[in-house]
Amino acid sequence: MSAAEHFVVVDDEEDLLQALVSALRRSRPAAEVRAFADPVQAAAHLEAASRVDALVTDIRMPKIDGIDLLIRARRRRHRLPAVIMTAFSSPAVVSQVASFGTVEYLDKPFSVSTFLAAIDRVVTPSAGFAGALAIEGLPDGGGDGAVEIGARDPRRVDEVALPWWAIFTTAARPPPAAAGSASPPHPGPPRKRRSRPR
Repeated sequence: MSAAEHFVVVDDEEDLLQALVSALRRSRPAAEVRAFADPVQAAAHLEAASRVDALVTDIRMPKIDGIDLLIRARRRRHRLPAVIMTAFSSPAVVSQVASFGTVEYLDKPFSVSTFLAAIDRVVTPSAGFAGALAIEGLPDGGGDGAVEIGARDPRRVDEVALPWWAIFTTAARPPPAAAGSASPPHPGPPRKRRSRPR
């Protein structure tokens, strides 16, 4: 590595911002970690910086949301890895984040170990599924006593090389049709005939 890693962390919640920055600095002491509570200042830094290895951003922020911040940053760095966090998850947000490529998505609150594992995955992406999947509500043999950021149990996806949503979206796709076989589309449910008054 020719120079120290450079991370940009953006969240308008000061306490969470400082917790994330502290955890990142402890896990990667040689890295330069820049913290921004104001996404406008973060956007200016992302434009001016000569190197950025990953962007960590909240979605809901004043002036510029995290999705727009990532889009702006990727105008200059087309494949900039990112970790996107939100306390307001929805299928629409998950779908939008899924379209960005090298992006990890974290629902707040989450553990420090989950956050650091997400950083590792975006900075050093691996090829394919690498192990067990652990999601809230499923038994995972956890209980590692990790410090949590937030008040409820986190959704853990820290043992997966792929983003958690990729496993579900690929599983939902129908298998491709065999070459040369044209199967007609499913006609759908049977239609009821309307009876006309006589």
